Amino acid sequence: MVWESGNDYQGNYYITSLLDTDNLSERQYHGVTHVMTNVNNGQREMDLIILEELVDFINAPTNTLIKQKQKYGDEL
Repeated sequence: MVWESGNDYQGNYYITSLLDTDNLSERQYHGVTHVMTNVNNGQREMDLIILEELVDFINAPTNTLIKQKQKYGDEL
C-alpha cells in the first residue's frame, strides 16, 4: 500500500490501473487498485493499493478514470 505511484518505477515496470473497468479481469484480490509488471520479462511483480488514486476515484470516478488512462494507459 502506497500513497502515490510517483515516477521512479518508470523504465523498470509498467503499472496497470485496475480502477479502469477495461482491466477489471486482472484483479486477483479485492481492494487492489493497480498491478506492477516487470518491463523486461512481463512478469507480474506485485499488486498495489494506491491510496491517493483510490480516494480520487471514490470522490470523482469519471474524472479519475480519464486521469488513469492518461497516466497508465499508454505504457504497454
